[in-house]
Amino acid sequence: MAMKYKEILKHDHSKIRVQLVDTNSKLQAELDAHKADTNNPHSVTAEQLGGSNLLTEIKKVDGAGSGLDADLLDGKEASDFVQTSGDQTISGIKTFEDIIKCRFYEIVADGKPRLAGDNPLLQEMFMEEIYSNKIAFYDPSLLSFEYTTDGVNWIDDTVNISDSEKKKLLGGDSSAKIEIQNGVASYRITIRNDGYYVFVDRLYAYISTRGHKIKVHIWKKKDSGGWEQHTFDDTEVGAWPGHLYLQFEKIRWMATNPNLYQEIRIEFIPVWNPSYPNNNIELYKIGLWGSYPVGKRRVYKVDADKNVTFPASIFAEGGLKVWHEGNDGAGSGLDADLLDGKEASDFVENTGSSGYTHVYLSENKNVSAGTSYTIPFDTIYSDADNLFDTTNHRWVAPYDCLVFADLVVRLDNRYDFKGYAAIRKNGSEIVHIPISSYSGDGGQATNVFFINKDDYIDFLFNLTSGNVTLAGADKNFTSARIVIIRKL
Repeated sequence: MAMKYKEILKHDHSKIRVQLVDTNSKLQAELDAHKADTNNPHSVTAEQLGGSNLLTEIKKVDGAGSGLDADLLDGKEASDFVQTSGDQTISGIKTFEDIIKCRFYEIVADGKPRLAGDNPLLQEMFMEEIYSNKIAFYDPSLLSFEYTTDGVNWIDDTVNISDSEKKKLLGGDSSAKIEIQNGVASYRITIRNDGYYVFVDRLYAYISTRGHKIKVHIWKKKDSGGWEQHTFDDTEVGAWPGHLYLQFEKIRWMATNPNLYQEIRIEFIPVWNPSYPNNNIELYKIGLWGSYPVGKRRVYKVDADKNVTFPASIFAEGGLKVWHEGNDGAGSGLDADLLDGKEASDFVENTGSSGYTHVYLSENKNVSAGTSYTIPFDTIYSDADNLFDTTNHRWVAPYDCLVFADLVVRLDNRYDFKGYAAIRKNGSEIVHIPISSYSGDGGQATNVFFINKDDYIDFLFNLTSGNVTLAGADKNFTSARIVIIRKL
């Protein structure tokens, strides 16, 4: 019996060993498959892993390129920060106690802008807002232009540049063009002060070097001495075209103070590129700018509210005058289409002295009974528009109008006569006055009437009996007047 159990035990032991081996292999395969399964259904909580352990593991893979996208940064949203690109509105007051640098300029702690680094290109719009002094509209006689090809002998170029071109150059008109010919060693522009005391500390120019480079030096001079070099920077710059801006130590500039400088010279020193032998350097605008005294701008000045003041006359394109309340009115030449919204035809025209004619007899005229004739007025006292025809002794209307006519008859040798005098229009009597020896030394007739263009007015004297003398210029003379009251 014992033997039987042994055999059984021996047999079962082998079986158990085989089963255990098979079970271990199967378990290991299941563990390996579980480890490789990316869809592991099991989850581990932060509490199980531990916060510090989790942060430690994240720090191993965070940073640039990790793809980690946080919702907050120090408790703030992304919109709370200034972005490096795109449009964005920034609200509130931001105070900077150090230098503010942009691409082309920087603003230091005192609030004054200056060139950032050595880059001389700067947008003119920005500069226009900063400096109040300009030399635009300068007297062109205060500018001179010279060049040299050998660095020793200077040639006057002023005679080749018109006053109009100089004004455009200084006035900011980009149609101006001063050319520095290829091969020139140096080109200089000298500007004399026009009488205003000003600090000059900046040069602005709009220039095209067209493949070449250029250096700029500033010089200054008192009338009592020679030229002094003011800047020594030999930085070479170029543009196709671009804004050239050079800041330098201020020059106190005034024509009448011997302790200050009277002239400033800008010297352009080309660095020619042999690859562009046919290209000249072109200068379109130039200006000396300063910061004192505020408001001495040559073209205009702008106050804090952007109100613009022009100290000189204003002209539109083509030299056309611009009218304003300071230069309009009598003698200005301003021809308006309407007056308070009304046409000229809505008003009665006042012709003034130009519508007044006064004529008279130059000498006595003897008249016999039965004589009827046009009074021969032969002398003009006043007739600015030449309306009286002294050959036919008549006044001719220049246009349809309302007129006042007046006839004054003066007589001499006035005994036993009868007759009358009359004002006529186109030969028809309008009004007449009886005259006789009982009427004294003459009479007067007046009338107001309408007359058409080219109609005429003359004056009749008719003597029915007796003899009489019409008094001429040697006494109280016989005369007539016509006044245009208004044009129709």
